[in-house]
Amino acid sequence: MGIVQDVLWPSVLENAVIIAINIGLVAAAYFIWGWDLVALYGLIMLIEGATFMLIGGSMEFATSASGRAFVSFVTRKPNKTTDAEYRRAANRAGVFALVGVLLFVESLGLALLVA
Repeated sequence: MGIVQDVLWPSVLENAVIIAINIGLVAAAYFIWGWDLVALYGLIMLIEGATFMLIGGSMEFATSASGRAFVSFVTRKPNKTTDAEYRRAANRAGVFALVGVLLFVESLGLALLVA
């Protein structure tokens, strides 16, 4: 179980699904309301990229040592998270963060192509 299998491939697959959904939404908006395809697609990818990066960062903080110590301090209960659970949670957070980065890079590439 390496980083490629645990983080990279799920991120790429999730990114592909998001792109397919976005293309459908943008096409529908174009045919229904006549909105600009490229501008709307770039805006959607930029917003989704920022959202996924925030979610991934929040998930990583919640499972990090400082996040676990904070929760233990607030709840006054000892933390019983194992290293395997921490690694699994960090990999899930990495998938979200990497999807956000991929969407941001794609929106940046789209902006450079259009400009």
